[in-house]
Amino acid sequence: MEKFTEYRLQNTGQLAKKHVRIVRLRTWSAWLAMEIPRTTHNALVASVTRDGRPFIRKSDRLKDAEDRIMSAIEHAQRVQTRAHERRLGSTGAALSVEVTWCFQDKTAQKTQVGKPYMRKPDMSNMLKTLEDCLTRTGVIEDDRLIVKESLRKAFDEREGILVTVEEFRT
Repeated sequence: MEKFTEYRLQNTGQLAKKHVRIVRLRTWSAWLAMEIPRTTHNALVASVTRDGRPFIRKSDRLKDAEDRIMSAIEHAQRVQTRAHERRLGSTGAALSVEVTWCFQDKTAQKTQVGKPYMRKPDMSNMLKTLEDCLTRTGVIEDDRLIVKESLRKAFDEREGILVTVEEFRT
């Protein structure tokens, strides 16, 4: 893939275009056929240690949601024919993540299919949980390497999460 980026010349201040070549290294993609957890990364609980110090921990509902997502990711990894010998991002390459949350249209007419799902939970907190699960299952090296995200929530005939992670260099 090729693209142009604009920049200003130091001496004259004129706009110039620089040709940049983007090299795609590796891709991991999976359809996680599952009921989408409605619990998000905001489901935290205040607790107190034995010696009286307060701390915040993940709720049991959030832990259960993460376990279900990680189980679906691990199943997708086993099913895929091309196994990755190392985690995406392990070479220091930037990562791009594209996620579509498909919520099942439970109406008899199926009139909602393809339309945006504008109810709770919100995407940003759902993404945090998914990124943590991708890291813990070994799909990606670290979620700090994600520099580009494309997110979508929509109604569909079947419920699940479509995830695509690409490793690229500019």
